Amino acid sequence: MGGLAGLFTGLVHVKLKVRNLLAGIITMTALFSVNLQIAGSNLTIDRGTDTIFTSAPVMALFGDLSLSGRKLIVSLALVIVIKLLLDAYFHTKSGLLLRAVGDNATLVTTLAKDRGTVKILGLVISNALVAFGGCIVCHETRSFSATMGTGQLVYGLAAVIIGVSIIHFYTGTRLARGLRKSGPLRFLGSPQGTTAVVLGSVLYKLCIQGLFALMGLVAMVVVSRINYQRWRGAGKILMGLAIFLLVLVLSGRKGEAIIHA
Repeated sequence: MGGLAGLFTGLVHVKLKVRNLLAGIITMTALFSVNLQIAGSNLTIDRGTDTIFTSAPVMALFGDLSLSGRKLIVSLALVIVIKLLLDAYFHTKSGLLLRAVGDNATLVTTLAKDRGTVKILGLVISNALVAFGGCIVCHETRSFSATMGTGQLVYGLAAVIIGVSIIHFYTGTRLARGLRKSGPLRFLGSPQGTTAVVLGSVLYKLCIQGLFALMGLVAMVVVSRINYQRWRGAGKILMGLAIFLLVLVLSGRKGEAIIHA
């Protein structure tokens, strides 16, 4: 499904001459309607249904581990397999053309290749990977929401920027130069671009989690220093406000259930 979405985006952009950003918006809007028609706004998978993390092969290999451990191992294995496949593909003639069309589209034309076809191929691959990633997230959370992809573009861009910056700094260090001169460990001195993406993704997530942890610690210190005796008189007012907000939340959920019924 993701590959078909990429194919549609590529055809709209290349064949209909629609700007790349607008072509992506058109496809995203259309897919939003398709998702709502198929699964509704929200969908929850019951515990009796197996996911990729509770399937028979995974349980046979890692049944002794906790669910979190199985999720980590399976996700890591999928990332490594996809990374190796992409690295192998990018060293083929088609993969080199795909890399060239992003850096210098004119070069592809001088090689007597249609750069529009190469763009469509790149969109098919990228959208297929995005759909695969969304499928893994749905298996991990056992749920689906039509808005679960909101903000993922910023996440992806941040991961790429962080990873590429770190790899660029690393390749200029003395350690990387020494590794490039050694035979068996030469690949460690010049990491692939996919390595930068994976590294940036992990570091970005760690930075976000660390930021939230720091905010929690600061909030804990601030709250521990509050003199609650001064706020005793406002307890009834705050309790009434909390009850009022709770009623608003529950009434909103009830109205949403009536609308989707």
